Amino acid sequence: MDAVKEERRNGQDIKALMRILQDAREAFLRQAFEEAASRAETVLVLCTGIDPFRLEAPEPVPDPGRGPARAPRPVDPRTGVAPSRRKVGLAIGAALLVSVVIVAVLVGALPFLKASQKQPSYLAKLGVNQAEWAYESPTLSTHTARGQYFLWLNVSVNNSGTHSLGVEGFGFKLRWKGETAGVPGSYAWSSFDLAPGRSTNVTIAFPSAGLKTPDLLDFQYSPSGASHVQASVPAPFAPATEVTFGASSAQWKNNDTYGRPPIAGNRFLWLAFEMRNAWDQSAVITVSYFKAEGLSGSIYSALQQQGAVEIAPGGRGNATLVFQVPTTWIPKVLHYDMTIGPWADMAIATPSGP
Repeated sequence: MDAVKEERRNGQDIKALMRILQDAREAFLRQAFEEAASRAETVLVLCTGIDPFRLEAPEPVPDPGRGPARAPRPVDPRTGVAPSRRKVGLAIGAALLVSVVIVAVLVGALPFLKASQKQPSYLAKLGVNQAEWAYESPTLSTHTARGQYFLWLNVSVNNSGTHSLGVEGFGFKLRWKGETAGVPGSYAWSSFDLAPGRSTNVTIAFPSAGLKTPDLLDFQYSPSGASHVQASVPAPFAPATEVTFGASSAQWKNNDTYGRPPIAGNRFLWLAFEMRNAWDQSAVITVSYFKAEGLSGSIYSALQQQGAVEIAPGGRGNATLVFQVPTTWIPKVLHYDMTIGPWADMAIATPSGP
């Protein structure tokens, strides 16, 4: 019996507690509504100068054709406003308050929306600062073979997007004038990420058979590699002059450096010249590096030499070469080629002698 009474009291206590919570909730909602109405009224008055809660009902005007005028609507004694007009005022004030909040949010977000529209996730800008012909690649110190060059480009990359930009050497390709496909280059740096708003310079060298005319540099970027940007290439600086020839003379002779005669139908061509070395390494003078080309296009190698055998960087030396050629052969050009070093050519003057 005591247990039953105890359970009944507990149930009554729970119900009483629920009623208290319900009353508190209703009181809170009423207070919140009153505060919202008051703020809406203030906003409306400030924006329009109209007080929706003080709108007075007009005095009824009798109409002789319609009988007695209708009695005025009841007025709330606390506010002096008819309840229906108060509801209208509350609705207007609440709608105006919501509109003001929405406009404020949109105005505040507008700069960010514009910024997001102006700045895509991935956007690169490209420029070629300088172009120069050279004989070596960035990855190898070996001199190019005759007629082969590398076009070195100093390139600037700017990240104008909102995400980091991957800069990779294989993303650069150079297109030569008159060609449609781009060629990859050589580089001695590792791939890296470029932060938004930052710029950097990189150097890339592109191989070329002869001194071609560059057209456009293409840079492929973005994670998918689908985005491209191109830049024109300025006129390159000429390749450095490494070996030159000075005063020279040519002479026909009937003997070589040992006094021996040529074979039947041939004769000896003696070429004397000064050689200057502007290369950063020693230039070697040996018969295997020299060939004489005639007017007919036929070429003969040197057989003997006299004089300097090596010229230090920045130095000069005098040498003489001896060629055995047919008596009908007419010389045109002397070719010098170190194979893994400089190459140069010298016009051969008309030889003197028998």
